[in-house]
Amino acid sequence: MDNYTSYIVIFLLILWLSVREKTVKPKTMWIMPALWAYIILPSIQWQNVGFTTLALFALCLIIGLALGVIRGKLEKMRFRQDGKISIQGSLFSILIFVSVLVLRLTLEYWGKTHALVSFANALLFISLGSVSARRYIIYQRYQAMLNRRRV
Repeated sequence: MDNYTSYIVIFLLILWLSVREKTVKPKTMWIMPALWAYIILPSIQWQNVGFTTLALFALCLIIGLALGVIRGKLEKMRFRQDGKISIQGSLFSILIFVSVLVLRLTLEYWGKTHALVSFANALLFISLGSVSARRYIIYQRYQAMLNRRRV
């Protein structure tokens, strides 16, 4: 499976999972960040990565983490009548994620120079950070809702 096919499959999966209301399952929340890491880390040519590129990766990861916190707080969470907690993604949250992904794919398509490829690879870390932080925030909110319910 080539990179574009992987992106399309993951994008469709994220879009489908985000727009519908679903039960929060803490045991499976790590799967999407793991899939992103599985796609991102091997696709980077690490032998060509220098200090500047690593700093750019770190900066993009921090930006992604911040966006993930925002996305996680935008999610709609509620108790259902059966006592379970459900979540539904917001349109703004999905737009943030898709815009970063499209920007990355566009840069990869246009630029074959080292600088643009490095920047395109760095943008992948925004997505990874966003997905990871969003899942973490959702988990924290889930735990807080459970604790409020018990009290």
